[in-house]
Amino acid sequence: MAEWSPDIVDYSIIDEDKAKFIYDSASDYLKDTIKLSDDRERKAFGLLSVLIAVISALLSYILLNCNFNSLVCGSGANSARLFWPSSIISLGLIVSAFMVAMGCLKPQMFNFSGNETCNLLRNDLCAMPVQLIKVSGAIQMQQRINENKIVLLKSGLWLNRAILTVILAVFAGAIVALAPALILSLKSWQIAPSAVSPAPESGLSGLQGRGPTP
Repeated sequence: MAEWSPDIVDYSIIDEDKAKFIYDSASDYLKDTIKLSDDRERKAFGLLSVLIAVISALLSYILLNCNFNSLVCGSGANSARLFWPSSIISLGLIVSAFMVAMGCLKPQMFNFSGNETCNLLRNDLCAMPVQLIKVSGAIQMQQRINENKIVLLKSGLWLNRAILTVILAVFAGAIVALAPALILSLKSWQIAPSAVSPAPESGLSGLQGRGPTP
């Protein structure tokens, strides 16, 4: 995002009331970006908790029911049919959890509202009129808003990719789980060639060679 700068030439046109309005508006918008980031982080924590719980359950099922030497699960046919779907879904959920952690939970440079005292108690700043101080603060907040937007955009993309990965993993696992049943259904629909039974001989054939009955 390109760095923004105001196009005002003469700042004397901004009185104290205008400066207060500009400053308050910029401050409210900056606080909204911070609130949105906090909400998204809470949602990411919730999604990550659900993913970890489901991954743990699926991996426990695979480890308890799988014979890795022969890649045949358990002793029943149901366990064998559910091994590969469980593995596919687990892999997709692990990738999704990694995306959530990388996009929403890793430390990022996010700007907060307000300013540090060391940046405010300066001779050049205190010598300025109040309205110019507020305008200067509003300009700085716009730069923070632009940087926060970039962080929010990146985290939103990671979160959307994670959700899409979960959907694709579940869909692929369902396809693999239902594939044997679909194959059997297709085989049962095939029409086997039926043997054609010979037609019975007509009763008139027995009368051949016989003369008229007197």
